[in-house]
Amino acid sequence: MFFAEPKTGAMVKSPVHIVFASDMFTIAAVPPGEIKPEAVRANTGHYHLGVDTDCLPAGTVIPKANPWVHFGMGNNTIDMQLTPGPHKLVVQAGDDRHATMTGLCETINVTVTE
Repeated sequence: MFFAEPKTGAMVKSPVHIVFASDMFTIAAVPPGEIKPEAVRANTGHYHLGVDTDCLPAGTVIPKANPWVHFGMGNNTIDMQLTPGPHKLVVQAGDDRHATMTGLCETINVTVTE
């Protein structure tokens, strides 16, 4: 679970083109309906982007509210408007119930120039 674009320390313009990637975890759309705990797929989930926040502890349900953006369709890109200045970006995996998993979070810092 990592940022393919931008790289940490990058100077970027808004809207910021953000791309996530994963090399040891399967990315898939969240199944429709309510997912029972026993139906959660192992090693499978979707991305969540946090802006100016920190990684959440393992087992935490990621809120469906600011500062988090959910990518429940399994998508991995966004063009996001960010104000000029420094920003901390977090990509964190969530399982079918939007719960975080150990070791599946990365934080980078970027500076928006305009």
